[in-house]
Order: sequence, then C-alpha cells, then structure tokens
Amino acid sequence: MGAGICRRFFIMNFIDFLKTLLITLLVSNVSASELLNDGKVSITVKDMESYIAATIPLNSKQAAALRDPAGYAEILSNAYVTKYMANKALETGALTKEEAHQIAEVEINRILMRRYLDSLVNEQFSATDWNVAAKEYYLVNKRSYSEPRDVSVSHILIKGKSDSAEVASKISAVMEELDAGNSFKDTALKYSEDRSVSRNNGDLGFIGRGKMIPKFEKAALALTEIGQISGPIETRFGIHIIRLDKAVPARVKSLDEVKLSIIQELKVQRENKIRKGTVVQVRSNPDAKINQEVIDKYVAESLKRYAVE
Repeated sequence: MGAGICRRFFIMNFIDFLKTLLITLLVSNVSASELLNDGKVSITVKDMESYIAATIPLNSKQAAALRDPAGYAEILSNAYVTKYMANKALETGALTKEEAHQIAEVEINRILMRRYLDSLVNEQFSATDWNVAAKEYYLVNKRSYSEPRDVSVSHILIKGKSDSAEVASKISAVMEELDAGNSFKDTALKYSEDRSVSRNNGDLGFIGRGKMIPKFEKAALALTEIGQISGPIETRFGIHIIRLDKAVPARVKSLDEVKLSIIQELKVQRENKIRKGTVVQVRSNPDAKINQEVIDKYVAESLKRYAVE
C-alpha cells in the first residue's frame, strides 16, 4: 500500500515536472528535437507531432489545447506515458513487434477513415443554412413544441376518508372559514395536515402535467378563475381543497425559443446519416468482388489456429 502511494505521488510530481519543462522549452524556443528523456524512453518533436496527429483532430474541442502553451505540457505527459507503457508491453512480451505493426496499420486506416468521414460532415455542414433548415423543421413539427395550460395552486389536506365523521367535521370547518372570507394561507396553517404546510403555507406552485395524481391534477386544471376554490377532492392521501393561484395558458413555443436546440438536433441527425450512409454505400460497392474460394480456405485455417485446446 505504501509503495503504491509513493508511486502515485512520484507520477503526479513527475507530470508537474514535465509541464514545467515543456513550458520552459517553448518559452526559450529550444531547437533541440528531443523534448524528454528518462534514460530509456525519449519523446522527440516528431513523436509529439505524431501523437497530436493521431489523437487531436484539428476541428475538435481538444484542439483548443494546441493554442495554449500550457496545453502542450499535458500532451507531452500523455505522449510519454503512452510510449513508456508501450515499451513495457514489448519488453514483457505482451505484444510482438509484428503484432504492433499489424495493429498500427489497422489504426492508421481507422484514423484515415474517421478523418474522411469528418471531412464529408464538415463539407455538408458548411453548405447548409442551418437557420433555414431549423425554420423548415419547426414549421413541419410545430405541434411538438406546444405547451399545455399550467396552473399554480395551493391546497389544504385533511387526512382520512370522506365517510369519516371526524374528517367531514374538519372539512366543514375549513369550508366555513373560507366562505367567510378568511385567507387561504391562514386556514391552511390552521387545518392542513400536509407535512409541508409549515414551510410553504399550502402553496404547491405550478404543478405541470403528470406530477400529481390524476384526480388532483384534473380538479386543479378544472379551476378557471384566479382565487377560485374547489370543493373537497378525495384521493388516496386524503381530502384536498384546492385554490387556483396562477394560470399560464396553453401556447406554442416560438421559433426563437427552440431554434438552437433544433439546429443541434438536426446536426446530430445529419452527421449520423452521413456517416452511416457512407459506410453502407461502401459496403455495397459493386466493384468489390469477393473471392469465396480464398475466404473459405482462410476461415478454415483460422478456425484451426484459434481453436481452444
């Protein structure tokens, strides 16, 4: 345990050293090609360029690090850790050089494929007027941006069943005080058995849709005049008396309100379509001729090679 802590402490401090070293090199305009050397592993300018090319697309968010001198310290640290562990893997036989070259070739192809797809996406994105596209999408899907009427209500809760004489007596007392013009807040504080009443004075705020049990929601939405008070409404929680405090009429969000989210959604859809469509197009390339005889032979040999002994 102590050795592990010491190792982590060493690595953290060593990374800080690397950052300081690289910033110093950048500021001093050191022309030496070797940026780091621990006696076994060295990181050269070429190594850095290769690491950046392989891991940081120029049109990505990560590319911001390339415009900040301090960002290069983190890149150097990552490049060093990667090369250090790669060398260890080769030393321990976890990977042969031949396997490494095979993997490298595949990874290069994958990187090139991603870069090609990125270029297709960027080309189509640049040719698209997203404001026009968002407006067209909004007009076709306008109904999906509608918001139903919402109400802000207060309530008084009497726990129990409506057929209970005690509950009926409490409800009668509440209704008498409200009919007499007593404030809903004071009446709620006096009678309500909702645990939150001491904190909110019975005010539930805007209830939205689907947040309350259906019977309560239906009764609340049925109130039309501000200050209107419902009759007793029974739910599994007890008997509610509801007052309408505020109401927001149903409406459709404007294009300006939703344009940015529409553009973001359209870009995601367009990018997925471009990437998947291009892959499907290549898979169905009529010029790609399959040599079934060779494939069958290769599969048979591979099954033998990878068979579990």
